[in-house]
Amino acid sequence: MKKLRLSMVMVALLAVGILAGCSQTATKSPDVSDSIRKSLDQAGFKDVTVSQDRDKGIVTLGGQVASENDKSQAESLAKSLAGATFGVAVQPSKNWHINGSVELLYADNVLTPVAPRQLQHYRFHATYRPRTWATFSGAYNDLERHNNTNNTGTASVDGPLRHVDHSRILSLNADLMPNEHYGFDIGYAYSDVYTATNICFLGTASSPTIPGAATPSGAACPSPPPRGGTGPYTFGPAKDFMNAPTQYVSVALALSPIEKFHANIGYRISSVNGSRFFNDPRDVNGSLVSTYQTPFLNLSYAMRKNLIWKGEYDYFGYGEGGPSGAQYCNSSSTLPQPTMPAPVVPCSTLPNTAISGPAYGFTAPRNFHANNLTIGVHYAF
Repeated sequence: MKKLRLSMVMVALLAVGILAGCSQTATKSPDVSDSIRKSLDQAGFKDVTVSQDRDKGIVTLGGQVASENDKSQAESLAKSLAGATFGVAVQPSKNWHINGSVELLYADNVLTPVAPRQLQHYRFHATYRPRTWATFSGAYNDLERHNNTNNTGTASVDGPLRHVDHSRILSLNADLMPNEHYGFDIGYAYSDVYTATNICFLGTASSPTIPGAATPSGAACPSPPPRGGTGPYTFGPAKDFMNAPTQYVSVALALSPIEKFHANIGYRISSVNGSRFFNDPRDVNGSLVSTYQTPFLNLSYAMRKNLIWKGEYDYFGYGEGGPSGAQYCNSSSTLPQPTMPAPVVPCSTLPNTAISGPAYGFTAPRNFHANNLTIGVHYAF
């Protein structure tokens, strides 16, 4: 066994700060230790340790390997990761603060979407206070990850992954409190979560009661059949995806016309208008197309110093809807073969599919609501 220990500068660090009248804090290098750990584990180097000094941008490998070739391969896996960060803080005026960072990472030895080959992470935040009682803020957080490699490196077997995912969040908020008698809080947020990867999926043969999902072409996936080569061929490649764009709004009013009385009234709503890949024509979107709303009201009145009456009302409402199910179905009792695609028809032309069934599917949309009223008293002694 040979001792493996290697120290190397892995991360190119770029930090630029612009801050009127103040100094900029140092920016650390991106955290690449987890990605290196995954790459080493996939290659069978589970005994090799990974440590990182993010202040200096140095990654250290340690442990035991069996040969010089293994040592070189482990070093190559670690060197395949490169990243950079950029941070900035700006103060255009006394009451206006802006800061942000950009993190970029690339790995050229990652073969599965467990760890992406390309990563970009953008973060920005701004705060503006035109008055002591008024604060406006906004934030943007964008995480992008991509892996456009093949499953095994052989395109004719498994095909390109084309893995893409992102999480993008934008939020805006206004906090207004002109005096001790009333105030407003208004917030808005938008999030877009998306992931997609090429897959081959095992469809089902069609029957009068159980239709089977298919790709638009009905072609068989170029990979070998599953289950040790004895099972049927699969459909594909197909894009397995999930998209969940969500909007959130909240509005709240605080009232205190006299010192003894306090009230809060507001409304919150979250709405999702998403979609996803269906490999079952009877499946439904569920919460990917839904709305959740919660109006509320709470009151308190101090009868005297140690006695406070309280009341609260909350409404909870949830509802789903929207077309669901696979778009294309296998219309025959056979599955695709390498030289013969399965016959495909729109699922809307077949019975017993979610896209043609009542109420958008056999799993009917869930809808419920609740009214909660709470009355209490607080007594201190």
